[in-house]
Amino acid sequence: MIPVPESAASPGITLGPSFNPAPGGTVSVKLAPPSVQTPPTSATKLPSTGGRTHVVAQGETLYIIAQRYYGSGAKWPAILDANRDVLKNENAMHPGMTLKIP
Repeated sequence: MIPVPESAASPGITLGPSFNPAPGGTVSVKLAPPSVQTPPTSATKLPSTGGRTHVVAQGETLYIIAQRYYGSGAKWPAILDANRDVLKNENAMHPGMTLKIP
C-alpha cells in the first residue's frame, strides 16, 4: 500500500475519472512488467552448428572478445581452440576475421 498525496496524478500517468482517493488514504497499485527487447549484436547464429560468430574489430584481442562473450577474459583459449583452422596462435588475428564463439 502506498500513501496517496493530495496531488496523486503525475505527468505521463492518466488516472480514471473514478480515481478519487481520500486525503491520507492508501491505494494499491499493480504495475505491469516492462517489455524487454534484446538488442542486436555482432554475434550471429550459425544455422548448421548453432554457434555464434564474431567479426574481429581493430584493436581487439582474444582476451577482449572472451570478456565480451563469457564475462571473463581468461577464457580466451576456448576461442583459440575453436578457431585453430584460421588461427595458428593468439597473435594471428586481424581485423575483419570471422571467429567462431563456442
